[in-house]
Amino acid sequence: EEKVRERTEEYAESARRLGAILDAASDLIQTESLEGQFLYANRAWLQALGYTAEELPTLHVSQVVAPECLEDRAEAVSALLAGEPVRELHITFISKDGRRLELDGRATLLHSNGLPVAVESVLRDLTAQRAEELAKRVRTEQVIRFQETLLRLRDQEAGEWQEEIRRVTRECAQALAAEVVRHRHRRHTASRRCWMTARASWCHDAAALQPPRRRRRRLLRYQRRQPPCGA
Repeated sequence: EEKVRERTEEYAESARRLGAILDAASDLIQTESLEGQFLYANRAWLQALGYTAEELPTLHVSQVVAPECLEDRAEAVSALLAGEPVRELHITFISKDGRRLELDGRATLLHSNGLPVAVESVLRDLTAQRAEELAKRVRTEQVIRFQETLLRLRDQEAGEWQEEIRRVTRECAQALAAEVVRHRHRRHTASRRCWMTARASWCHDAAALQPPRRRRRRLLRYQRRQPPCGA
């Protein structure tokens, strides 16, 4: 009996030491039965999800695991029972106050007398890291959209400037063409007037050399042929 008592005390002391080590860990450590009932959770697990040690035996995995992750959890347990290791477990827990915790870790199968009895999981809380990654991704997408908007506005503004330049160029070309036409018309009118003045002077000089009667007749014929003033 004394030996049994000593062994019991040694086992209890080992369990306390193991519990102290597990409670000091920063990772979330849990043990659940094959049916999904929680058997053990360390201090970090309880603090992260907001439960107490007294509430733990009443909890089921369906109350903690996010609904979209229940199927993944069942597949992980099936893989363990089939003898396959689960070294990468990605799962989302929902805390007592409704917060979502993004967890990564591994799971192992516990045996008793050669039979599987429970699943032990060691999980790391990556909620803050995932939130930071999401914020970085959102910022990157916002920067990309902002740059695309700037490029689109620049192209649009360049197109508007090009259209304005073409419009001003057309107006300048039309104004220049009209000025050239007016200049040519003025030159033609001035030349015609000079020619008419010279012709009249020549006819007058020529008539001065003729006898008076013939000179009057020529002047009269010339004046009849002249267009009225202002024509």
